[in-house]
Amino acid sequence: MRARLLTAAALIALTACTEDPFSLGEVRTFAAAQNRWNGRSFVDYTFQVRSQCFCDEEHVQWREVEVRNGVVTAVRVPGETTSLPANRIAEWPTVDGLFQQILQAAGGDHDYLDDISVQYDQALGFPARIHIDAQDNVADGGAVIEARAVVPLP
Repeated sequence: MRARLLTAAALIALTACTEDPFSLGEVRTFAAAQNRWNGRSFVDYTFQVRSQCFCDEEHVQWREVEVRNGVVTAVRVPGETTSLPANRIAEWPTVDGLFQQILQAAGGDHDYLDDISVQYDQALGFPARIHIDAQDNVADGGAVIEARAVVPLP
């Protein structure tokens, strides 16, 4: 029930914006994807994420993010066991955090923003590719965030 209320609130927030970079169809797709994600059969998981932006090298490379009870507990290079130090893992999103980033970009008052496009995983609904496009006259304003390989944890 809580998940449906959050999705409804997100839908209302996105459609209330007058200069919204999301069309009504994109809002519906967002809500359906978030409902699929919220309806998954597991709480704890790992997934891989990277950003294409003017970020530090660590964020540009694929990283495996471990999430337990909705909190990032480890971030590591895929296939390795050593995590980044605890004080650094807060920089990394959960899948719910990716949905929040979409909401913030689409619902915020961002004069520099030109468009947002999102591709969602068909099975689980998580945002697999978020493309935030800045206007042509804005340097370093856009980004692409990619996520993949969601694996439930025991």
